[in-house]
Amino acid sequence: LKKIRESVEVIKKDAYEYINGSLGLVARKLGKLTKGGIPNHDMAARIVLNDWNSGKIKYFMYLMNFF
Repeated sequence: LKKIRESVEVIKKDAYEYINGSLGLVARKLGKLTKGGIPNHDMAARIVLNDWNSGKIKYFMYLMNFF
């Protein structure tokens, strides 16, 4: 049970880092940076969700080796 919990935590950490990194790339590409050039992840997430809801993002694909 302990090993299962540890592997779930590793997966959660990897998923968080992947999502955070992706939002950072979106923020940089769209110029949504805070003072000091730090990507604004909240603004990038809002833009991605808005684009998804409006149909600008047509589909989503999982990375085969990630999950």
